[in-house]
Amino acid sequence: MFSKVTHLGLRNLDFMGDLIEQLVASKIAPRLVHLDLSMGTLDDDWVAHLGANADRFRSLKTLDVDDNFLTPRDLRELRSSFTKAQVLSTKQDKLEDAEDDDRFVSVHE
Repeated sequence: MFSKVTHLGLRNLDFMGDLIEQLVASKIAPRLVHLDLSMGTLDDDWVAHLGANADRFRSLKTLDVDDNFLTPRDLRELRSSFTKAQVLSTKQDKLEDAEDDDRFVSVHE
């Protein structure tokens, strides 16, 4: 099932961490060329896990993490872990609006 998937969009999700754990362990991770994790709740805890498993994404060319809860340090960590992929991020202003551990997706009711 899904043996030809090379582009995956997991956007605007508030359970991003659970998905990252599953994705890292999945059979499709090595085939992915484009992974879109934008508009979600990705934060430094999951950046470390994703970066530590970057070798699982050996075909990845683009990683979109725009509009999450990432700091400049998180983005540097992703870029140093995913050296063969372009890490896309233009907007990371959710941290300014968040209180403590309050995390929210970009588009909601």
